[in-house]
Amino acid sequence: MLSALHVDQTGYLPDSLKLAILVPGGNKAGDTDTASPAVSIRTADGGVVTGVTIDIGPVSYDATAGESAARVDFSGLTEEGAYYLEATDGADTVRSDTFRIAGHVYREVLDDMCRALYFQRCGCELPAEIAGEYARHACHVRDAVLYEDRTVRLALRGGWHDAGDFGRYASVAGTTLGHLLYAWELFPEALSDQLHIPESGDGMPDILSECRYELDFLLQLQAEDGGVYHKVTTMRHPDFLMPEEDDGELFVFPVSSVATGAFAAAMCIASRVYEPYEPDLSRTMLHAAVEAGQWLLAHPDYPSFHNPPECNTGEYGDDDDRDERLWAFTELLRTDILLTHEGDRSHAGAGPHHVTRQERYRREIERLWRDMYEDELATLDKYDRALAAREEVRGQKPILSDGFGWTDNTTLAILSATVSARAAEQGITSITADISEEIREEMTSLILAKADRLISEGRENVYHLAMQPRDFTWGSSMVVTNRADLLILASMLTDDEERVRAYERQALEQLHYLLGRNAPGVSYVTGHGEHAFLHPHNRVTSCDGVDAPIPGEVSGGPCFPPLDPEGERLVPAGSVPQYCYADAEPCYSLNEITIYWNSSAIFAAAFFNR
Repeated sequence: MLSALHVDQTGYLPDSLKLAILVPGGNKAGDTDTASPAVSIRTADGGVVTGVTIDIGPVSYDATAGESAARVDFSGLTEEGAYYLEATDGADTVRSDTFRIAGHVYREVLDDMCRALYFQRCGCELPAEIAGEYARHACHVRDAVLYEDRTVRLALRGGWHDAGDFGRYASVAGTTLGHLLYAWELFPEALSDQLHIPESGDGMPDILSECRYELDFLLQLQAEDGGVYHKVTTMRHPDFLMPEEDDGELFVFPVSSVATGAFAAAMCIASRVYEPYEPDLSRTMLHAAVEAGQWLLAHPDYPSFHNPPECNTGEYGDDDDRDERLWAFTELLRTDILLTHEGDRSHAGAGPHHVTRQERYRREIERLWRDMYEDELATLDKYDRALAAREEVRGQKPILSDGFGWTDNTTLAILSATVSARAAEQGITSITADISEEIREEMTSLILAKADRLISEGRENVYHLAMQPRDFTWGSSMVVTNRADLLILASMLTDDEERVRAYERQALEQLHYLLGRNAPGVSYVTGHGEHAFLHPHNRVTSCDGVDAPIPGEVSGGPCFPPLDPEGERLVPAGSVPQYCYADAEPCYSLNEITIYWNSSAIFAAAFFNR
């Protein structure tokens, strides 16, 4: 009796490890027998592929899927083409979804994940000649009211809608831009200039044109004192309607330290990236970053942002701003001096206070890192103890933080401090920021220690997925891809070729899960895979009158347990993590989309599309 045969529905790189997951029917915890079915490879038109060894591993139980399964290794298949797998035990036959083998197999999904950001644009028309059937009118073009002083109105135009609603949030925008701009610095050859956006063909790479749309908006969110307003939203989430129909009053909510820190870091990266294309814009962004840095220095104990009682839009509250500050000061230390060395003589470059500024950045990095490093070591110890005890707790956040998300920017700071921009001709070089060698070594050892633990998790999971049951939180897809991003960073920080291969392989396994090799057999990227999810929690998709969703949107994925009413109704009580999912529009804890879920996946996919 056979149940399912899961593959990455997009495909595999020719020389990579290729695993499918075979699920026998009626299996249960404790099953350890070797799988007996015969598995064959077939071309997309049904022809049988011969001469490729297929290894079926033992059946073992997986706690994240709540069932036993076996890995099917068909790594010997290297010829480019379209294929599917078929398994039979004499009584039952199951086939996998179709997949491709190609050297740039992730090119199309990567392009669509990038282009999906265009469809999140606010404040402009999306014309039919660019947006096709997803064309719509300009939205949210009215002035916004300053929450703290209702007599003040600000003209804030543009930016990306954050998620399935229409809010625009500075701190998560900074994280999103960090993913995207670091991907450009490190893997520029992987990112297409064929996104078909209004700026295509203007001489600037398309991904940078798209990022600039968000950067231009963020610059408007900086207050006169250098701080950055937390968000621009209506007071309450709007009903399901098109964005141009949302006529609620817009409010600009107070400055926050997390928004200011993420803004400073993103503007630093952008100032480097855009310098060859628009030097004046580059200097403007660096000036803004320096002013944000000065605000952070002047407000060392700023309280976290929390929604006022009458507001229910996304809070993005974060009571620990040390990681945003660390990322900001690491980028300021690196970028301020970098542009000075390149001959910049503007206010933000060389000046009478330049040395003082650099020394203050360095001092803050030292102070923050010393405080945070002890916490990180304690977290690793807690993780090891929990793993040894085989704890399986519902509804808990991951113990092992990846540091690539909006709540924790630590790994983004470490990336800045340990990996430089692309060397002129020779791959990845070492740091440009002038921090101590001791801190650099501690940062490196921390990333490698986390990566080693993720390798162990992946080895024990039948799906080769570096996730524990408690890791399937709201937005678990980003936990999956953030861990891929961390593993990619780890691969850049060691000269041990065996570890590099292991880290890269596990990072790719994370991507395979996202693209369909998971227990429900769902590709969590719209438009990619025979069983790609179809019903994102996205007001635009719900109301645009188009049957198919916008391609390239990443779903939040399973949430253990669901945290929205419809998800609680649709997902049976007691469901295991991978099955805590429903492809239903109302399920915001399972199926919403966000810019930072896309950007995290883009970083990983770009690495494997080099």
